Amino acid sequence: MKIKNSIKLLCALLFILNSSLSFAENETDWVVVYTKKDEISIKKGSFDFINIKNGDFAASVIGKIKFEKNSAVLFYQWYVTINDCGKKMGSLVALNTSGKFLNESDFIFGGGNTSSGIAEIVCGIAEEYITDYMYKSSKSKE
Repeated sequence: MKIKNSIKLLCALLFILNSSLSFAENETDWVVVYTKKDEISIKKGSFDFINIKNGDFAASVIGKIKFEKNSAVLFYQWYVTINDCGKKMGSLVALNTSGKFLNESDFIFGGGNTSSGIAEIVCGIAEEYITDYMYKSSKSKE
């Protein structure tokens, strides 16, 4: 799977599907972003920019991992600082659904590990939002 093309396609899909409408909670509310052994999904419409400690901003999504071994499903809020997105390397932070810190893992775009893949997707979505915002802003000035 070519990650760059997949990220662009996923970003476009999530951007289009991101809405404030409520849906019944089911599998169609999730976009599967990785399946090799375990399945990693991102909840549609969950992307947000958040303010974290020290006044930094981060790109955030709600995600889940469904483990092949025992079919357990764990839910997370993943975020990457905007600064780390710009550097294309840094830390992917995982929180539980109550916002409690769980772990932090290093990533590098194209690094080949799960954290790198998730971070690349989160940052790709953020880039799409920023690009769309800038485009709309420039059009409103015309």
